[in-house]
Parts: sequence; structure tokens; C-alpha cells
Amino acid sequence: QLNLQHEKWKTYFPRIQPYYAVKCNPDIEIIRYLVSLGLGFDCASGPEIQLVLNHGADPSKIIYAHPCKQISHLKFAADCGIHKMTFDNIDELYKIKIHYPDAKLLLRILTDDTKAKWGLGIKYGAPMSEVDSLLETAKMLRLNIVGVSFHVGSGCSSVSAYQNALRNSRTIFDRAKELGFNCNLLDIGGGFFGVHYSGKPSFEEIASVIRDEVDSLFKSDVQVIAEPGRYYATSTLTLCCQVVGRKIVSEQSCDKNTKATANKKYICKYL
Repeated sequence: QLNLQHEKWKTYFPRIQPYYAVKCNPDIEIIRYLVSLGLGFDCASGPEIQLVLNHGADPSKIIYAHPCKQISHLKFAADCGIHKMTFDNIDELYKIKIHYPDAKLLLRILTDDTKAKWGLGIKYGAPMSEVDSLLETAKMLRLNIVGVSFHVGSGCSSVSAYQNALRNSRTIFDRAKELGFNCNLLDIGGGFFGVHYSGKPSFEEIASVIRDEVDSLFKSDVQVIAEPGRYYATSTLTLCCQVVGRKIVSEQSCDKNTKATANKKYICKYL
């Protein structure tokens, strides 16, 4: 199934290189197989970096995609030759200046993740209003910004969220160039469903819009990567667990217009 998913990815995203989001499912067999397919890896910690390296991952195909890194993990990434990493705040720039000044940095920006199953904006991503300050600080510190990163949230069903994020990324590429940076890497994050859900845009539909938008905004000399996790993992494994009990819960609701009340029942399962 992993191979089928990968072939579909290459068909619909011929330009975009997948970097599997290890945090989604770090199962060793998945990691090994994806290494054999030539995928890159999105790692969020030192142990995740160690895991994929232990199973043959190429350091040049790893991105340390966490905007707030532990110093020990940052040093470990440097020792392993993991150059690409993200940031979204000024404090992180000063930390990187001290511990890994040669890193290749991607500015992670805030996106609209309201149409995602799990949004990430509350924790990660710099708003556009802070971009100039971050770029200017990086220039002052003589750090190397090479691109932009974003994530529209896990399980995103909004095509426009990707479009808006891509257009903001183009704006930042242009602004960074004015400050002397050479941006040549775009990370469009993840959010892609691994299976189709009724009423949601299909992977093929979302991919078509993203593909056209990327090609219209970024020349071919810009490398484009993504961080699919559930896209690869969802259809390959089934989680089994023991249900130790259940409880039927009633909840009374009131219609605002008719004032009629109704009882809804839910089943709570205890694992």
C-alpha cells in the first residue's frame, strides 16, 4: 500500500518531493520502506532524526521541522549534518546563531487552519505582520534563510488555505530577495488525507490546485518539498485496542428558533 500511495504522489505531484512526517507514525517498518523508496523525512526532534538515520535515511533529505528546538537536539542535528530547519520567532534565531550558525533556515509562517481536523496555528507559524522583523533580524545575525515553510493543519479540507499560504510564501520570497537572501526552497507542509472522505475534496482535486499554483508562482529552480504523514500511514495500518467499558450519555439540546428540546444520546467508550 505504501508503494501505491507513493506512485500516486509522484503522478499528481511530480515536482514536489515528499518528506514523511515521522511524528505521524514512527513505525520502523514504515520508515525502512520509505527509505527504500527514496523519501525524505520531516523530523521534529533529535530522537526522530536518530531513528531515520539508523535505518538509512540520507541526511541531505531530512528537515528538522520544529520552530522551537531543544539546544541539545539542535547540536545533534549539526553533528549529523542536518542543515535544513525551520524557525518562526526571534528567540530561535539567536539560539541558532549560537549553536548552529551555518544552518539553512526556512521561515515558517502562520496559515488559516480552520478547515483542518487538527490545527497547528496556535503553536507554530509567524504571522505576516512579523515577517519583516524576522528577516531583518536574520540578516543582522548573518544567518542563512533559504526558504519558507507552512502547514495548513492535519487533515485539511480547504483548497484555498493552500492557495493563500502559497501566495504569502511568494511575497516572502520577494521580500527576502530585497534583503539579500537567496530563497530556493519551499516547504508546503502536510495535511493530505490518506483516504477519501465523503464531502471532502479528494487528494487529486487538492493536488491539482496546489500543482498549478506552485508552477505559476515559483520557477523551476525553486525546490519544493512537502511533509505528508497521514497520507502514507493511514491506509497501511489499523490500530487495534481493547474497549474496557462503555457508557450511554444523554444530552439535552434546544433549537434556538422553535425552542423545542431534544435528547441526544452518545456512546462513550473507555479504552
